[in-house]
Amino acid sequence: FIEALSKEVHPKWNIRFLIAEPGAIKSTAFNRNILAERKIHSAYSDPECPTNRTREWLAKPNLEEDFTPVDEMARTLLEAVGKEQIPLRLPLGQDCWEAIYKDFSEGVETLKECRTLSEEPSMRAEI
Repeated sequence: FIEALSKEVHPKWNIRFLIAEPGAIKSTAFNRNILAERKIHSAYSDPECPTNRTREWLAKPNLEEDFTPVDEMARTLLEAVGKEQIPLRLPLGQDCWEAIYKDFSEGVETLKECRTLSEEPSMRAEI
């Protein structure tokens, strides 16, 4: 929604958009909530389910040692919005940057792989 809106707003209005995408944050409240005992729906019983793999990862002792402190994320976010030019998307934290970069890279490869199929409707319209 924000990305679409950012393309529709006239530049003269000087409205800037930023999609902050925080990675893992050192926040005990967040992790307590994530790890709270809950009844798991039977659809998630497979240990290979991504949700269960994430739960397993979050349950590791001392997990937060590598997480980014919340005050550092906030400081970086404030710094970003204070700049003349701000990015539309701002991954916050090395883990988030790497995950988004991987997703975008895989997305570009997928786009390349489906180019012929994607262009078919246009090619048929020209005939």
